[in-house]
Amino acid sequence: MKSRIGLKLLYVTVIISLLYGIEQILVSSFGIKALLKILLLCLIPVALGYVHKDGIKSLFSFKQTNWERSKISLWLASGVFALIIGAYAVLASYIDTVSILLTLKENTGVNAGNFWYIGLYIIFGNSFIEEYFFRGYLVLQEQSQNMRNIMLYVSAAIFAFYHVTILDGWFSWYIFILIFAGIFVGGLLFSWLNAKGKSLYNGWIMHAGADLAIVVIGFWLFYGPK
Repeated sequence: MKSRIGLKLLYVTVIISLLYGIEQILVSSFGIKALLKILLLCLIPVALGYVHKDGIKSLFSFKQTNWERSKISLWLASGVFALIIGAYAVLASYIDTVSILLTLKENTGVNAGNFWYIGLYIIFGNSFIEEYFFRGYLVLQEQSQNMRNIMLYVSAAIFAFYHVTILDGWFSWYIFILIFAGIFVGGLLFSWLNAKGKSLYNGWIMHAGADLAIVVIGFWLFYGPK
């Protein structure tokens, strides 16, 4: 089991490094980045899950999902949406929005013309892919409860680190620390929501709520008053 965990962490290290390189250095097309992310965070881990018989089907099962907990997910999704919007309103004067928009255009090709469908993908597609990888592949597919408890914190830290590297150069260091802490706590909450039903949907609901707030901020940056 230790060797398997070691291989999994090695895979995660390689994948996060590759995604950072793809995001910051190699690829400028959002569509290509999205396809590579689907391959690295979803398709390959799903294939590995079937090979190792990790009970991967249950992660996508509606029957195993604790739908009572979905009510909590919806409340938390509303709360995190309000928290992110509120945090942006408070910190907006410390954020160089012009540089962010320029970076998005130059590094990903995201602009006012295509942000509509990119925003929908971020809310519904990207959030589910990340839920599978960070909560499903890293946590729920572990057979040992002790190992799941350990990986819960490891995955939350990797999840937070991955997201702050995407935002490299956007904010001051103290805002990065706040973002890292917030995403780490969010990762723990996503895992808690998923844990009882051993599926991904409850965490996904809250995750989608957080991404919805980010997309709303994006709309404000692109279409709001200049």
